[in-house]
Amino acid sequence: MYLIRRVMVGLDLTKMDEHLVRYAFFITKIVKTVDKVFFVHISSNNNQLPENLRETYPEIQAKSQEVIIEQMKKLAAKYESQFPESQFETIVKAIHGDPLTQILHLSKKHQIDLILTGRKNVLDGSGLLTRKLARRALCSVLCVPKNVKTEISKIFIPIDFSDYSKVAMEYALRFTDTHPETEILCHHVYRLPNGYYASGKSVDAFGKIMKENARETWTNFIGQFDIGDQKVSIKYAFDPKGTATARMSYNTALVEHVDMILLGSKGRTRAAAALLGSFAEKLLLENTNLPLFILKGKKKNLDILAALMKL
Repeated sequence: MYLIRRVMVGLDLTKMDEHLVRYAFFITKIVKTVDKVFFVHISSNNNQLPENLRETYPEIQAKSQEVIIEQMKKLAAKYESQFPESQFETIVKAIHGDPLTQILHLSKKHQIDLILTGRKNVLDGSGLLTRKLARRALCSVLCVPKNVKTEISKIFIPIDFSDYSKVAMEYALRFTDTHPETEILCHHVYRLPNGYYASGKSVDAFGKIMKENARETWTNFIGQFDIGDQKVSIKYAFDPKGTATARMSYNTALVEHVDMILLGSKGRTRAAAALLGSFAEKLLLENTNLPLFILKGKKKNLDILAALMKL
């Protein structure tokens, strides 16, 4: 499990920036290993002065970049004063280009461990850039909604008892090391296996068998961790066809009033694991109200990328 030392925050000069910067400082308060935070704004090429006018008006582009950098510095300074315990270097960058391409490039160049990105609701935008970034980034991604609270009293972890679930649980327990009052709520959605009908049992009857199996698997899973007095619990849901798993998890998270969804990302293949699993993709589409922390194995993903580039 790699430590989160370098964080990148993508800003777009909208009201969303206030929520993102405030939450970035809050996260560094919890994840005490952060030593650098990059605040980055990428100006899309579509919004730039036409190339044939740049030589005539060079001051426009230079002044624009200068104003943006100053604006981001002021915003960072505002929340730095509110979180005086923060002990990390702040770096501000304003560059031009395609936002997705540049953020992915910068995250690799500066060895970023976690990217914070805004998650706008349907009225504000489709969230397409956020979904693309979460899909393609090799490091972990934290999607932050508007009006997010700077507190974590309950962490929600969708689990399937895989190694990715284990990573998510390890991170949650790391959070609670310094905040033991925080509750960890796990959620497992079980489904019917292919060919279950050959047993002659009904949907409900075989569903009960699957739930009992999930209970036993949970006992073995949680037994791997030294949870001490930490409050950890699990809820189960039954999705017979396996088509509504993400929606069930998200609805449960809302009902339980959790403060963050923590998810270990995986794909169906080793190559896909470097990108994003189908469950995480669907959860991104469902969720517009809760912070979604998608954990990825950065070193493993970089190794996979290097191998793919040699093909």
